[in-house]
Amino acid sequence: MNVYMTYCAALDQQVHVTWTELPLQDGQATIPDPEPICLEVGLRCTGAFCPLFGLPAAVMEQRLLRSGLEPAH
Repeated sequence: MNVYMTYCAALDQQVHVTWTELPLQDGQATIPDPEPICLEVGLRCTGAFCPLFGLPAAVMEQRLLRSGLEPAH
């Protein structure tokens, strides 16, 4: 996964974000859209809501756990 830097207004600084990988399959099945993941959640970001993606922090934490990625340091 590629990691990008973007500005977070809640932290007033740059944060690391990425998106989930898409499956490498062709066919008729519905392929889910990539989901954003903020790698700062739970470390520097302790809010209840992610202003970058408009999601509860709990959702962002679940995505981070499912991705197997380490939080940014």
